[in-house]
Amino acid sequence: MNQPPPGSRIKSTVALFLGQGIGLLLSVGVSALLAGRFGAGPGTDAFFLARRAITGLTEAMTRGVGAVYVPIFVKALHEMGAEDTRAALLRLALWLVGLSLPVVLLLAVGAPWLVELLGPGLRAENGDMAVTIFRVFTLLIPAALFLAVLTSLCYASRHFGPPAALRQLGRLFLVLTLLLLVPPFGLTELAWVFVVGTGIAGLLLLPQALR
Repeated sequence: MNQPPPGSRIKSTVALFLGQGIGLLLSVGVSALLAGRFGAGPGTDAFFLARRAITGLTEAMTRGVGAVYVPIFVKALHEMGAEDTRAALLRLALWLVGLSLPVVLLLAVGAPWLVELLGPGLRAENGDMAVTIFRVFTLLIPAALFLAVLTSLCYASRHFGPPAALRQLGRLFLVLTLLLLVPPFGLTELAWVFVVGTGIAGLLLLPQALR
């Protein structure tokens, strides 16, 4: 496979750094807006606990998918051609999403015990809110895996800008919702906004991955 020109490498590096920088700014914005809208307390603690626990898991999965499948997709694009590689991509994405559903169910069932283990005192202080938010965030797992597979093919095809930007869509949705819709939205609704934003990012990236 031909090596990309130096200018293309520079653009790819800039796109990745911009995506990470935007993500960092949005994360800071989410934290500041949450504190401003809801204040410090068990509710915001529950939100941050659930979000960090699940996003930590999904980020580890995303890195694993990228490390495994980017080289595979590069080789497949060279040997099989784009059309066969894209068909394999869709099968793989659906297979990983299906494989993640039992994990989601297991985490949802075990949410009360996991919340008590990860955040002692939260459940006693804040009732079922922490458990509910944790269960909503478990739906990030299939959405993030789907997005990770699409991102891997985009990287293998040397398209870095769209996945780097779209990965931040969930955080962007959170910031906009905190600015415009709180109140009436509460913390549980914000969890749904983040999950839906991540799912929409995958759907928006799909056409790019299949080009």
